[in-house]
Amino acid sequence: MSAKTISSAMHLMQLCDSALPVGGFAFSCGLESAVGQGVVSDKHTLEEYAKTTVRQALFTDGVAALYAFRNAHIAKELQRADNELYHRKPSREWRTMSCRMGRKIAELGAKILPCPELEEWNFSISEGHTAGCYAVGQGLIFSLCGASEEQLFAAVGYGAASMLMGAALRLMRIEHTTTQQILFSIAYFTEELYGEAARLELHQMHGFAPMTDVFTSLHERGNARMFMS
Repeated sequence: MSAKTISSAMHLMQLCDSALPVGGFAFSCGLESAVGQGVVSDKHTLEEYAKTTVRQALFTDGVAALYAFRNAHIAKELQRADNELYHRKPSREWRTMSCRMGRKIAELGAKILPCPELEEWNFSISEGHTAGCYAVGQGLIFSLCGASEEQLFAAVGYGAASMLMGAALRLMRIEHTTTQQILFSIAYFTEELYGEAARLELHQMHGFAPMTDVFTSLHERGNARMFMS
């Protein structure tokens, strides 16, 4: 293993770490409502919910992230990807989550990897020229770090799954070993979807997942909430 490979691997682990200060811990992707309604109650139902959510993320956020990765030096294409992705977020809470985390990762990226591209991206967000969705910022940063498309796609899948598992540990009577088993299986699930997602254009993004969309919408109107979504 070369020194370059080591640094790339460490950067990937850093950007996928649950301790990354982007606020992912505050969101449950609708899981709070799903648990409250009794739809998710054990390992089997949690894993099914996770796969549905991850699939939705990979064919929306994943596609937009890959597009941003491939067009990291073209500002208008980054904004195009951002606009397309933002308008495919079906609920207010999905959009809020994406934009809040997106601003955080853009600001963080500019501090750990100072460069004109990230400076311009942060300026576009702060001036309201673009929404600043998390996946687009993620794709930009991974490209500038010299990561691969496969690593980026893995990060999108892992990010969605790990966010859910973190929420599950606070919402359900479930063991850490169980959530780790689910995360392990999600890796193979993500790998299976890469080939299809990598070929999609922006206009082909799709995230048909009515179950998670309904639970997220219910959460918007709920009274007792531990999470922001």
